[in-house]
Amino acid sequence: MTRTLRTLESDGLVSREVHATIPPSLEYALTPLGRCPAGARVSPGNRAVQHEPKIQQARAQHARAGM
Repeated sequence: MTRTLRTLESDGLVSREVHATIPPSLEYALTPLGRCPAGARVSPGNRAVQHEPKIQQARAQHARAGM
């Protein structure tokens, strides 16, 4: 599950917020790209093809941030 969430984060589909609690807690939320208007009518594969430039940009930003 962690690997899937990290991939979705690097693709710009979810955001992750770390809360400084003991133990640390994480909160995930859909980004605007993850909430694309097509919603459930579009398969994840088709959504990736439709939004490939935005996903590539999000991956590059994620890599530059060193996450």
